[in-house]
Amino acid sequence: MFINQFSRYQIGILFFLFSIINIYKINAQRNPSTIYLKNGQELKGFADIQDRNQYVKFKTEKSEKAIKINHQEIDSVKIRFSSIETVNYTFIHNPIKDKILSMKTEVKGDVTFYINYLPSSTYVMADYYLKRENEDIQYIGYSQGSNKKIRENLREYFRDCEMLVEKIEKKKYKKKTIDKAVEFYNSNCVKK
Repeated sequence: MFINQFSRYQIGILFFLFSIINIYKINAQRNPSTIYLKNGQELKGFADIQDRNQYVKFKTEKSEKAIKINHQEIDSVKIRFSSIETVNYTFIHNPIKDKILSMKTEVKGDVTFYINYLPSSTYVMADYYLKRENEDIQYIGYSQGSNKKIRENLREYFRDCEMLVEKIEKKKYKKKTIDKAVEFYNSNCVKK
């Protein structure tokens, strides 16, 4: 009896989370967006990023049929989810996966921190990346990975900044504070 009730409870929670994730994704198609193409053109309307299929669905009016724009043509997409939340996605070639991915820009600077959200029906999963200008993007870890591995990757990536490496070794920066480590680097370690 208890096991059946617990299973129903778990199923209910999973269904609820799956519904929220799907509503968020569906709402992205209904929110004002701007696509910045590599040729300098700006498209204003409504966008839905399709990483798996390597394109963005776009329409200027909600009632129109969407067109598909290949990731290779896009520099970035800005989606306004509310009056206070606008998300910027940059399209970057990932040499490890050999495809272009939409990356949410978390911190922009001499080192930029990107998150690539992965499809999941049960919880939010994401890959973390860092990139310096004129360098390939570097994979740092993923949201379900260990803090230890992420700290190792951060130490290696920021090896040119002794102050930051010490903080990472003292566990000041972990998976949930990669953004703070990047901000520290950009403010204290970049040679101007």
